[in-house]
Amino acid sequence: MACYICGYPAVLKCRQCGKSVCNRHYNYDDGKCTTCHDAQFAKPATVETKPAVAIETKPMTTKPKKGRK
Repeated sequence: MACYICGYPAVLKCRQCGKSVCNRHYNYDDGKCTTCHDAQFAKPATVETKPAVAIETKPMTTKPKKGRK
Protein backbone atom coordinates (compact mmCIF):
# COMPACT_ATOMS: atom_id res chain seq x y z
CA MET A 1 0.00 0.00 0.00
CA ALA A 2 1.02 3.60 -0.51
CA CYS A 3 0.61 6.64 1.73
CA TYR A 4 -2.39 8.64 0.55
CA ILE A 5 -0.50 11.89 1.27
CA CYS A 6 2.89 11.34 -0.37
CA GLY A 7 2.71 7.96 -2.14
CA TYR A 8 5.54 6.44 -0.07
CA PRO A 9 5.06 2.76 0.92
CA ALA A 10 2.88 2.63 4.03
CA VAL A 11 1.97 0.03 6.64
CA LEU A 12 0.15 2.20 9.19
CA LYS A 13 -3.56 3.01 9.19
CA CYS A 14 -5.31 6.09 10.59
CA ARG A 15 -7.77 5.32 13.40
CA GLN A 16 -10.14 8.08 12.32
CA CYS A 17 -10.34 7.95 8.52
CA GLY A 18 -8.90 4.45 7.96
CA LYS A 19 -6.51 5.53 5.19
CA SER A 20 -3.01 4.07 4.89
CA VAL A 21 -0.15 6.40 5.79
CA CYS A 22 3.62 6.23 6.08
CA ASN A 23 5.46 6.79 9.35
CA ARG A 24 6.22 10.43 8.42
CA HIS A 25 2.50 11.27 8.14
CA TYR A 26 1.34 9.27 11.19
CA ASN A 27 0.95 10.69 14.68
CA TYR A 28 1.88 7.91 17.13
CA ASP A 29 0.43 9.76 20.14
CA ASP A 30 -3.20 9.48 19.05
CA GLY A 31 -2.99 7.01 16.14
CA LYS A 32 -4.22 9.46 13.51
CA CYS A 33 -2.76 10.67 10.23
CA THR A 34 -1.42 14.22 10.19
CA THR A 35 -4.47 15.46 8.25
CA CYS A 36 -6.95 14.16 10.85
CA HIS A 37 -4.71 15.28 13.72
CA ASP A 38 -4.43 18.83 12.32
CA ALA A 39 -8.18 19.00 11.66
CA GLN A 40 -8.79 18.17 15.33
CA PHE A 41 -7.07 21.38 16.45
CA ALA A 42 -8.16 23.66 13.60
CA LYS A 43 -10.18 26.73 14.47
CA PRO A 44 -13.81 26.46 13.45
CA ALA A 45 -14.99 28.69 10.63
CA THR A 46 -16.37 31.99 11.78
CA VAL A 47 -20.12 32.21 11.65
CA GLU A 48 -21.73 35.48 10.71
CA THR A 49 -24.46 36.45 13.11
CA LYS A 50 -26.97 39.23 13.15
CA PRO A 51 -26.26 42.12 15.49
CA ALA A 52 -28.06 41.95 18.79
CA VAL A 53 -31.26 43.95 18.87
CA ALA A 54 -32.36 45.42 22.15
CA ILE A 55 -35.94 44.66 23.02
CA GLU A 56 -37.95 47.83 23.42
CA THR A 57 -39.55 47.94 26.84
CA LYS A 58 -42.38 50.19 27.86
CA PRO A 59 -42.38 51.95 31.21
CA MET A 60 -44.33 50.12 33.86
CA THR A 61 -47.69 51.72 34.57
CA THR A 62 -50.17 50.74 37.22
CA LYS A 63 -53.69 49.82 36.24
CA PRO A 64 -56.35 52.22 37.50
CA LYS A 65 -58.25 50.81 40.43
CA LYS A 66 -61.94 50.29 39.98
CA GLY A 67 -63.92 52.53 42.29
CA ARG A 68 -66.92 51.45 44.33
CA LYS A 69 -70.27 52.91 43.59
